[in-house]
Amino acid sequence: SHLEQPEQALRQLQMGLQALEGTELQRFFTFADLYIGLASLCEMLYRAEVTHPSLDEHYKTANKSLMSYAKNYIPAQSAAALHSGWYAHYTGAADARKKIEQALAHAQTYQLPYDEMMAHIAIAAMDQAPAGAAAQRAQELAQQIQAPNPIRRLTL
Repeated sequence: SHLEQPEQALRQLQMGLQALEGTELQRFFTFADLYIGLASLCEMLYRAEVTHPSLDEHYKTANKSLMSYAKNYIPAQSAAALHSGWYAHYTGAADARKKIEQALAHAQTYQLPYDEMMAHIAIAAMDQAPAGAAAQRAQELAQQIQAPNPIRRLTL
């Protein structure tokens, strides 16, 4: 994986952040494209950050961008709350669980199965219960949307 090489990963992440934070965004991205880009970047940064703490500032920046974007694009709100919750958990903030539960509620309300799956994964990881109800629901959603096995993502 390219994330095993910190310098290469950092270059790719910097290029992605520059594109996503640019002032010309509205010319090149639709709302959905930008949401997918920001959410994917946050997820990639979260995974990389576990092994490369130097990426923390990039993850924080991508999180802020996604939160800001979610104010204007409702489907992005569950991913924004989820990544905000992941970041809060990573930094030891007390409101991490609340943010992830907000992400779950939003994903269920707006019928966003991928975001719901990710919220259940986060809850299962926080509870350290890879066989619990949240993990089982994540597995069901993964089968429903034909996503890869989510249980291996329990790395909060």
